[in-house]
Amino acid sequence: MICSARRMLEVGCENIENCPTPSAHSRLNDAHRLWHQAEANYNDPDSFRVNLNACIQTLRNVTFVLQKEKSRIPNFDGWYAGWQSTLREDNILRWLVDARNVIVKEGDLETLSRVRVAILDSYNGSPHHEMNVEPMATTKDIAIMMASQDIPEQLKKDGVLRVERKWIAMDLPDYELLEAMSHSYGVLSTMILDAHSQSNASLPKIFTRNKGGSVKPHKGPITHLNGRLPCMVVESEKRTVRVKLSTNQLLTMKEFKIKKITKKVVTERYGNVLDHLVKPQTQRERLFMLLEWAKNILQTDGYHVPIVLFELKSNKLQILSFAMNDQAEKHLMARKLAQDAVSLGAKSITGIGEAWCVMSHKDKPVRVSPEELPDRTEALVIDYLSAEGEEFSIFCPFVHRNNSIEFGEVVENHRSNNIFYIPLRETWKRKRRLESSRVPLSKYKVEVNALCPCHSGKKYKKCCAPHIGTILMDTALLLYSQKEYERAEQAFRAHLTQYIKWYHIHTVPFLKHNREDAEEIFQLDIQAIGEIVDRIAECLLHQDRKVDIDPFLERTSDIIDDSRYAAVIGDLRKKFRSSIEPALQITVSDE
Repeated sequence: MICSARRMLEVGCENIENCPTPSAHSRLNDAHRLWHQAEANYNDPDSFRVNLNACIQTLRNVTFVLQKEKSRIPNFDGWYAGWQSTLREDNILRWLVDARNVIVKEGDLETLSRVRVAILDSYNGSPHHEMNVEPMATTKDIAIMMASQDIPEQLKKDGVLRVERKWIAMDLPDYELLEAMSHSYGVLSTMILDAHSQSNASLPKIFTRNKGGSVKPHKGPITHLNGRLPCMVVESEKRTVRVKLSTNQLLTMKEFKIKKITKKVVTERYGNVLDHLVKPQTQRERLFMLLEWAKNILQTDGYHVPIVLFELKSNKLQILSFAMNDQAEKHLMARKLAQDAVSLGAKSITGIGEAWCVMSHKDKPVRVSPEELPDRTEALVIDYLSAEGEEFSIFCPFVHRNNSIEFGEVVENHRSNNIFYIPLRETWKRKRRLESSRVPLSKYKVEVNALCPCHSGKKYKKCCAPHIGTILMDTALLLYSQKEYERAEQAFRAHLTQYIKWYHIHTVPFLKHNREDAEEIFQLDIQAIGEIVDRIAECLLHQDRKVDIDPFLERTSDIIDDSRYAAVIGDLRKKFRSSIEPALQITVSDE
């Protein structure tokens, strides 16, 4: 299946005769199809491998074919020399060249499958287990096996078991493979677009091709996707299997459909309030206007289904509604909205709907869902959240009385307290953090045969490389709490290596660009790396490897060249000295 059962997106020119790169376009569209075939078979290792190999080779062939079309592009050699430099500086594109050579000349890539397992019983559920898996085991089988384990009844009631698979290449451990392919497509697509500008040809467009072969232009902005097609935005949800623990039923996001609502339908039933939504006004005024619309809906229908307004970068509004049957489905829908906000490139989201509410006290915190409590009340709640971090919400209680609805006093808040939007808030926060650190990114690569940055003394490929690209801190803390200190040490080391790479790629160039703005991030890095080093030393201590602790701490003292970091390591050496010195004395006397 490519994009959908009925239609497919592809890049092309309306007038193919005037296109300077018809063969290159064809290769891009072939790669796009293969990408989706790999995506559709992500949880079937054998089929994924076949389509991945084909996609890599097809993407690599784009530049080969483009060079054969050089006669159609003015001053090709000078123009292409600039692009060659760009491609060489891109570490994923460099890897693509090597990967294609491996596939053609040697066989399959050396890949590793990681699986993250989480039970989602809240809107910000964290993974509680992470593991390497047998590459040929299907994700569905893993999910069914995990669901059969001994799970507390409260979690079974509302929880969803989430099993996320992640394929990485041993020599490109920082990137999930579909993400690497999508990035490569985006760069090559941008190059083809530039070739059209170089040739003064009309720019290529995105078309939707139906099964019957007819095409029509694709509507919607894509400038935020950096050359990728909208369907190629890589989200973890696309490589995840879920089991509803109350029924052991396999779930997919397709079962949680979000319905688009046209302006005509809304206007006919509830009035023309939408005509005012795009006019300049404060968010407060806009939300109070939406509250009047929501009251109208509630009084007309007797209920208010959840409605979301996506404000796109084109300033157009997309109106969506959805239904959720229980708490487990609410957790999934919250994540789907976060996913859609990114893929649409939404500037903001406004949510409107009913909510159960209950008073909470510090001495008696609420530990169950509000709808289960007898003293709950109903309210209309409108929440506004922007991709830039701006928030505002209004809360209007109401009661049904004598076949009518009575509304209470409106409460305003300059922050959304609706836990339903936690996944969206965290997604946008990560996006802002990533964008703020691009100044540009530093080139930092650990060669597979180099000594591992975690200072284990082993080669990178034999130490932390297989574990990079996954969130390891939760796993390490879990293993440590279970007193599995050897495995916890490996997980903490992998997280240390990952953090060192983040520091060099993001923080170092940010410091050079704007020392004052980067200072807070820099101090957080010092603290975080120090804490990971401390955890590794604790693992060594519990394994009775006391003689290894001080040499390890001494080696890690050069990770960050700053007196504050040196002081952190110095304090750690003092902390462990009382445990280390007896071991050192025994070692000396034995000699």
